[in-house]
Amino acid sequence: MKTKKTKVYPDTLERMLLLEDGLLDVEDTIELFQELIDSGLAWKLQGFYGRAASDLINQGHCTMNRKLEQ
Repeated sequence: MKTKKTKVYPDTLERMLLLEDGLLDVEDTIELFQELIDSGLAWKLQGFYGRAASDLINQGHCTMNRKLEQ
């Protein structure tokens, strides 16, 4: 069974580390989470990421189906 590979931008890990260190500003945090949502990684990483992604979607900062809107 083949697993679907998710697209990860080169600086995604770096920005995740900055986020975890509290060094990412709000705009960059939202952009990072939108990328994690779009790639599906938000739901595969530790629980914090999925919960934060859900919160940002519920608050209207991110969307679940952004790829469909483009």
